[in-house]
Amino acid sequence: MGYREVICPLLDASYVETPYMIHLDNLHFYSNNMADSVVTQLTGDSQEGEQVKFDISYEAYEEGEKLYEQVKNKNGYDVAADIEYLPYSKMITGMNMWIEK
Repeated sequence: MGYREVICPLLDASYVETPYMIHLDNLHFYSNNMADSVVTQLTGDSQEGEQVKFDISYEAYEEGEKLYEQVKNKNGYDVAADIEYLPYSKMITGMNMWIEK
């Protein structure tokens, strides 16, 4: 067990009631087969212009892909999200995705 499995949950404990919040635009969704498990992620652009990545559930991946399919050929539209997360483990505690112009 390493830093992410042991230390991050301990450091995140004080943020459970007040998680960090970030708004991301231009979301993209990825699914990779790693050995015998599937890793699903999203990336998006923060309001500071940084690209941010989160691991997400398969259900969130499917929801995001459906939204992305609706906008992928429409200029000026993208998928956005407000995400609540724990800062050390980057575990998502809440997420709302939508299409925006």
